[in-house]
Amino acid sequence: MLGERYVSSKRRPSQLTLQLILLIKLQVTEEVRTAFQAESDINFTTAPSRLTYMQACLDEALRLYPPAPFLSPRLTPPGITEIAGHQVPGGVSLLFPIRSKEMLQ
Repeated sequence: MLGERYVSSKRRPSQLTLQLILLIKLQVTEEVRTAFQAESDINFTTAPSRLTYMQACLDEALRLYPPAPFLSPRLTPPGITEIAGHQVPGGVSLLFPIRSKEMLQ
């Protein structure tokens, strides 16, 4: 992605900033201006259904750069459990990177 070269060690805030800049420069400004007659018309109930492009951009940004790097820890059930072809004993706490969830789907 274009932003990969420009993000610093503060990856999340920098990436969010870049996404906002790209959204404004692209199509979102026009979409907002055509979807609403006045600023007072914009609210949380009407905006998602009218601003489909902006919603898609935000969803994609959060998919690629989720706000939390890991899913909540999980505890394996008693006995032996097979996970991705590996035998894991019961009672083991597992922590998965959030990107692994999308790779398994």
